[in-house]
Amino acid sequence: MYLLDYVRANARVTSAVEPYNEVDMLAFASLPYLELEGAVSTGVSEEDRSIGEAAALYRVKMHGDPNPPGLFIPRDFIDIFLEMENAPRYRDLKIYGFRYLWSLEREEQFSAVGLETPEGEQILTIAGTDDTLLGWKEDLNLAVNGHIAGQETSVEYVNDVLKNRTGPFIMCGFSKGGHLAVYAPAMCNAPERLKRVYDFDGPGFRDDFLASERFRAIADRCLLIAPRYSAVSRMLNNIPNYVVTRGTRRGLYQHYSNRWIVEGNRFLREPDFADGAKQFHEEFMKLLNETPEEDRRLSMDTLFQVASESGIQSLMEIWRKRSKTVPDIISAIFKLPKEQRDVVFPFWIRMLRMTTAYYGGKR
Repeated sequence: MYLLDYVRANARVTSAVEPYNEVDMLAFASLPYLELEGAVSTGVSEEDRSIGEAAALYRVKMHGDPNPPGLFIPRDFIDIFLEMENAPRYRDLKIYGFRYLWSLEREEQFSAVGLETPEGEQILTIAGTDDTLLGWKEDLNLAVNGHIAGQETSVEYVNDVLKNRTGPFIMCGFSKGGHLAVYAPAMCNAPERLKRVYDFDGPGFRDDFLASERFRAIADRCLLIAPRYSAVSRMLNNIPNYVVTRGTRRGLYQHYSNRWIVEGNRFLREPDFADGAKQFHEEFMKLLNETPEEDRRLSMDTLFQVASESGIQSLMEIWRKRSKTVPDIISAIFKLPKEQRDVVFPFWIRMLRMTTAYYGGKR
């Protein structure tokens, strides 16, 4: 059973019978990936719609569009939301506070939405990287430098909700959203109201954050759930509390959470991360330690600049026109000044070799 199967199978099992669990939280974490403008309010103190009402509006907005929201964002995320429209388990949850920010100047892509349970708990969900090149650059900035603008925005969002709404709160997020779901409650104004954090395969943190009093105060309420061959959660050092699950995709594609195996009301457990994932983490951290921060930044900026100057805005564009875009990008890199190539080439070649060595064709 996968995530969408779980949502369908448990549609009539209310939260009074079976409280919301880690699988439900991943379903909720898929919602801020969708274009919810017009279906969900943008304010955190306005009159709320139910998920059932919002899903109905979203269905009309889609006009039957069968396309997924991005190359690496599965169609299942849409189907999960639409399944919630008439499901007693989900339809009466209140949904509010949809935020989407995209800023080239701040190098930021951020999306979040809030839910309120009948018991008055707030479930705050943050999306990971969308299909835009900017979103992926921000992801790389996080992996390489440990700091992104979305960290500040996530704290502001949580503080806004807590100021206007009562009750305890739960955080959940997938990929980059999982990282922010840990960071925001640690740095917010009312961490004592935090009940639980579900970090689904989110990138890790710098050691100074993990050693901080702010994080240590909430550490026992944070849980990382990641697949056996995770690469994303192996970037930087991650939170100490984690469980490993099994995905049916191969290698890097195990990051696709819609193919993690569900058993009952939780994800199937594996004993630990695969040796390849552990070795990737060691090699990745070694690469960061051996590369000056200014060289890391130059490598990130150069790749993004070359892709942007070719007129590409999203991964979907690269994929659909790959016979032209990929050669164009490679050609542009070869035309860079020698001093720039001498920094960028070794970094990305090492990254490529490392990723291929530990994830190429493996489960």
